[in-house]
Amino acid sequence: MTLFFVQLTLNAAWPWMFFAAHSPAIGLINIVPQLAVIIATVMVFMRLDLAAAIALFPLAAWVAFAAVLNYSIWSLNALPVQVNDLDAYGWPAPTSTARPRLSVASYERQGGSSVQTSQTELMRWRA
Repeated sequence: MTLFFVQLTLNAAWPWMFFAAHSPAIGLINIVPQLAVIIATVMVFMRLDLAAAIALFPLAAWVAFAAVLNYSIWSLNALPVQVNDLDAYGWPAPTSTARPRLSVASYERQGGSSVQTSQTELMRWRA
């Protein structure tokens, strides 16, 4: 029963760590051991009461899914994004991590022809 109450406490603390503290990193530090304790609880309950162990399967699946989402949010927000680093045309500057500019070669690969391509058509294609 100790494992059950440990996972229950970790489960109650996760929303406060993730949402209230606005910290996916702290949420991740909580949810990984939480998932391990839930799996350990399921294994212990299998020896004691199979129905109780089966009842914890949806919780284990949900916390595993939440752990993947938590990791994704943490990893996607780990690198700084330079939103205001735009050139005169409103495109990301060369030092930005956003999408690159369209080159004539990539335009031709998309089915365009550089012979009949005007500057206006390229600007419309970039938008």
